[in-house]
Amino acid sequence: FDSRLTHQGPGVVSMANSGKNTNKSQFFISLKSCQHLDLKHSVFGRVVGGLKLLEVFNAWETDDKDRPKKDIKIIRTEVFKNPFKEALAEAAKPKVEKVVDPVATWFSNRRDPMEEHKNRHSTDVGKYLEDAAAAARPLPPAPGEKRPAPKGLPEEEVEYANVASKSKRLRTTFDFSKW
Repeated sequence: FDSRLTHQGPGVVSMANSGKNTNKSQFFISLKSCQHLDLKHSVFGRVVGGLKLLEVFNAWETDDKDRPKKDIKIIRTEVFKNPFKEALAEAAKPKVEKVVDPVATWFSNRRDPMEEHKNRHSTDVGKYLEDAAAAARPLPPAPGEKRPAPKGLPEEEVEYANVASKSKRLRTTFDFSKW
């Protein structure tokens, strides 16, 4: 769908699918603006002559299902502007290849950032995690145990940084009587 092609005004030639998996189409010409059909049905033309004829079609006698009692057939149409000429001319132009900077495509799907990693072809879980980083990280203190004082803190802040972590108490019952 092209958002520039809308069902605005009388005489818009459009196409709707006849139903799911039917491989059939219904063509229609709008008698007035139908914005609710935009981006739902394919607009592919506009009536440029004979708009008075649309008023005749609108007044045509219909049955209970709002179908014309006598068939309306379009015998001849004339294309005033052929869009395929423009499309063929555009396709004939030489395509210019863009030079892609590999640094600029870091977050795109063009290149795998882990392509050159030493564990690339390993099947282990966590193959991209660095072992040195895990070994350098200190373990958290056990409940009730004081944390080691961080280096480079002023004397008054060391006291707060060295507070023992609270041990968690497992609750097995819930008392809702005070609610």
